Amino acid sequence: MKKKDMCLKNITPKSMSCIIIGQCPALFETKNNTYIIIGKLLRDKSIISGIKNRISPEEIAIEVPKKLFNDLKS
Repeated sequence: MKKKDMCLKNITPKSMSCIIIGQCPALFETKNNTYIIIGKLLRDKSIISGIKNRISPEEIAIEVPKKLFNDLKS
């Protein structure tokens, strides 16, 4: 029996991997040519006020460390 393709591929850089599940930013690639990003819900009102016109009712703003993306290059 063939192994089915996974829907999600974890592409989080090893430098960002955590031992405690549920407390670290993460990045996943999907089979739909999209990414899923796990991070903290953005709560800084000064930042939210600057981007609120860009966030639709179906979206949320999250915050992740730059390192999550910077370490993808290496």
